[in-house]
Amino acid sequence: MLSAIVDRIEGENFGGLSTSVLAKARDEEEKEIIKACLGNMRNRCDVVTAVRRCAPYAYATESVSTVPTWWSSLTVSRWNELLDESDDSPEPDGELTIECTNALISHLRGLVPVAKSSVQLRLRASEEQFGRQILVKREVPGSKGATKEWILAADRVVLLEDDEIPGHKSPIKYSASFLHGNGKKRPSVSSHCRAGSLVWW
Repeated sequence: MLSAIVDRIEGENFGGLSTSVLAKARDEEEKEIIKACLGNMRNRCDVVTAVRRCAPYAYATESVSTVPTWWSSLTVSRWNELLDESDDSPEPDGELTIECTNALISHLRGLVPVAKSSVQLRLRASEEQFGRQILVKREVPGSKGATKEWILAADRVVLLEDDEIPGHKSPIKYSASFLHGNGKKRPSVSSHCRAGSLVWW
């Protein structure tokens, strides 16, 4: 979980992560708790590019004798919910969806699906979109060289297996978007999901 927090800090800086996470806070009290946690991290390591190297230190409390409220309130489960971007994804374009179908444990809200080895994906499109080209893109946090793309024909159900999973310390992002007739991607991602591989994590 700490690695996932660092990924977001590197991608959005402290300010960007704070804004997106605070928007999901349950109430004003939790907003203050989140601010205290991120403020503590920033005070202990204000250089974004250095956070990963000292992440445990940055997340640690200033004193072990006086544990702050955020330490017990922001559990792994709660952080999973706060970092989950699925609620922020754009409205489906023509009802295009993508999901991992072979997770070892599924249907648990807030937890990223983790497959044993290869990741099996299922894409669905509405009937009026059948035959259109879909671009599926794999992105691995911190590893641009691990990016991979597939082009598929839209149908009611399209199955895709990623059996060349790169090593990763954070969940892999799979995004799907329709292509224009000229082969160019639409300006916004239609749907995305995150998954991991137990073998390569």
